[in-house]
Amino acid sequence: AEAVDGAQVVSSEVSARDADQLVSLVDQTRDRLGNAVVALGALIDGRVLLVVGVARELAGVDASRLVKEGARVLGGGGGGSKTLGRAGGGDPERLTEALGQIKQAAIAALRG
Repeated sequence: AEAVDGAQVVSSEVSARDADQLVSLVDQTRDRLGNAVVALGALIDGRVLLVVGVARELAGVDASRLVKEGARVLGGGGGGSKTLGRAGGGDPERLTEALGQIKQAAIAALRG
């Protein structure tokens, strides 16, 4: 995790059996860290899935906007709410790049 203006930012590729498990991992990590932005990505059934969770206290950060940044890199789409965003894409080779894009966008949003 990287500390940015009192918040933690986590961005990582993980293993997950399905979308529900990936969401659960994001929720668990965010809850454990507290004031955090958590972006996790996994390859599931040949497709890339990204999930972004944002603590409610971080009013200036929107999970749906962040996940769309990553989806654009993957050639996919996504959306969600201010606290939870999901996206998918078909280019597994670019998962690391997509997570990096989300991390940079999260840091920029935290710094205002």
